Amino acid sequence: MSSAFHLPGEIRAAAMAVGNALARCEKYGLVGGSACVVLGPTRATQDVYLVVLRGGTSNARQLLRASSDFKVEPKTNHTTYKAERPVPIEILTPPLLFREPFDQSTEVVTVGSVKVLKPALLLNAKCGSITSRPTEDKRKTDSLD
Repeated sequence: MSSAFHLPGEIRAAAMAVGNALARCEKYGLVGGSACVVLGPTRATQDVYLVVLRGGTSNARQLLRASSDFKVEPKTNHTTYKAERPVPIEILTPPLLFREPFDQSTEVVTVGSVKVLKPALLLNAKCGSITSRPTEDKRKTDSLD
């Protein structure tokens, strides 16, 4: 994960590229600070997080790899959106990397070409993660979202 913060415009560009690349992905939704940015708030964040169905990580990564907008490191699978300041892309799956339920029935909303976890579910995930965040800064940004 990068420690550099990216402006909302950079995050939106990365999110739109994710949406275009994953248009054929069975199911995904942006989560975390990047999802909040796509929905409207204007805050800086470090990366774009998306959640996929269990077993869907490989397919999502292949779709990102096939897009000229992304770089996927061959050995580590570290994925970044290609930009002047590359934006890290993190793929999460439940229940280990994303603690909330996420399956075919989980609601997402579409903003432009990007699928985002339904705002009420996003809020629930944000509130649920506050106490387990490692730093005060992360707890603060979760509570502000």
